Amino acid sequence: MKNCVSPRKRHRNQVLCTSKLLVIPGRCESSGDTLAFLTSLLEGFAQCGAVQQICVLVQAGSPLEQELADAGLLFSVQSIPVRSASQFLTHALQWVNQQPAEWPLLLDNWRPSVLWSTLILAAPRLCWSNRQVYHFYRDTALLQNPGLLLLQKLAFLYLAHHTICSSYFTAWHIARFTKNLRGILYPPVENDRGFNPSRSHEIPEPLATAIRTGAKIILAPYRCKTAQSGTDQSLMALIPMIVYLHSQGHSYHIALISEDEGITPGLVRKLRERLKQIGGGTWVTVLPSGARMSDYYSYTEVVVALSPQEPCGRVVVEAITAGVPVVGSQTGGIGEILSHFAPEWSVDATDPIVVAETILHLNADLNTPQKLVCGQEWIRMQGTLADYARKMMMITKMIPDSSRQWVRQGQATLSASSN
Repeated sequence: MKNCVSPRKRHRNQVLCTSKLLVIPGRCESSGDTLAFLTSLLEGFAQCGAVQQICVLVQAGSPLEQELADAGLLFSVQSIPVRSASQFLTHALQWVNQQPAEWPLLLDNWRPSVLWSTLILAAPRLCWSNRQVYHFYRDTALLQNPGLLLLQKLAFLYLAHHTICSSYFTAWHIARFTKNLRGILYPPVENDRGFNPSRSHEIPEPLATAIRTGAKIILAPYRCKTAQSGTDQSLMALIPMIVYLHSQGHSYHIALISEDEGITPGLVRKLRERLKQIGGGTWVTVLPSGARMSDYYSYTEVVVALSPQEPCGRVVVEAITAGVPVVGSQTGGIGEILSHFAPEWSVDATDPIVVAETILHLNADLNTPQKLVCGQEWIRMQGTLADYARKMMMITKMIPDSSRQWVRQGQATLSASSN
């Protein structure tokens, strides 16, 4: 097992709490974002000595349950034996209704419409019980579907719900239909989670040829899968970017990676065909679906993240922690994170030449190592996994909130952005 946190250890951050946070994820299929969030939350609660104060409900036999088992994190997981996602939600809510009403319920990043329609049916019971219900928005995909947005509004009419967001960017987008923002939780990264840039292990096989020829690796992560969600534009922008780099005499190689379901084959095929037409067919490698970015940081020169609507910028947090600079979109969560320590690394994602020149500049800039140190210090100031868990407990009123200043500052930021 990996990343195993013993529930009987790490009590230096122990909190006193008698309530329990019930968590229902929006999906139990394989998902890098969902797994990263739940892993951070469960490890954080464990470090606080509060494994009895959280329970994550998962579908029995699902990829998510297996991934949590592989990480040694089943000590606070309730397995629901059902066959489908809709059955899972129905039975999960029935299980929740049998628990004490003072235990808050956290709905994590729900996307499928079947989840919201099922919640509407269950809303009267939840409302009658006076249970506090929270929804964690970790992206804005929920807001791009009018039908899904209507279902959310109907569900929230019944529930005295509260909202948590992973960035001010996401919070700004949802502010138009909900005013119950309770807090902003940036994704945490623990310093000992394996993001070590030392090259002591074997060269990853998919990139072995490129690395041995001396090419510098550009790690390019993508979550979205369709042209409608913006992937097509940002993915195709890599072509003129890599062409410009090679035209300037610099040997770079793009490693495409998706920690979710993978990039649409059609888009990858289009990318490769375009590169072959200009003699650059060997300039890109598509890493295996589900591959972990942390396995490739050691050989990465720079991470390029051009998704303009990326919600929380977790890729920036992880890469900077590993000591890898990031050139990213100036909009969305990526630009939001970079603005704190290296705003000059944020670029117009629609201008591939500027992206390429920024890559060359940061590689030649003697101040780049210091900017990485500043970024790592900013990340450290955001808190450990234990701090992340404590903030979640404060937001959901499981423990007294010693200071609401960070929430008030966030509300002020949103108000300023709206004006």
